[in-house]
Amino acid sequence: MSDDRLALALAVTIRHDGNGGVADDLATPDGLTAWVRELAEPLRDTLD
Repeated sequence: MSDDRLALALAVTIRHDGNGGVADDLATPDGLTAWVRELAEPLRDTLD
């Protein structure tokens, strides 16, 4: 995974919630864990 793709993956975890606020996918431990697990394989491939 390139640095650009990683930055984009992180950026899209913050978005408009549809009610005038912001939704942060990484605001909870469960959200962060899910995000890291989703990116684990692409990141591992990059490091190999």
